[in-house]
Amino acid sequence: MWLTKKEAEIHAGDWLNPDLGKVNFKEYGTAWVEERPGLRPKTLQLYEGLLRIHLVPTFGNHTMSEIKEAHVRKWRKTRLDEGVGPVTVAKAY
Repeated sequence: MWLTKKEAEIHAGDWLNPDLGKVNFKEYGTAWVEERPGLRPKTLQLYEGLLRIHLVPTFGNHTMSEIKEAHVRKWRKTRLDEGVGPVTVAKAY
């Protein structure tokens, strides 16, 4: 039964490799920025800053699988309550 369900998830494109969730957020975020080819210098600077200032302090030491929707909602509210502009929060998100 379990194998049949997993095979159905794979065929439907819904299966997620559980090992991928073990990746550290900071490492993932850094790689994500580095893997964007052809970014203009200002865009690269923006992405690195958003990651360093707004995301890594909260999520940097967590694995990807540990970060849940509720954590992101709390992060968003906290950033807005701290006076970070909604456009900046949206870009960081």
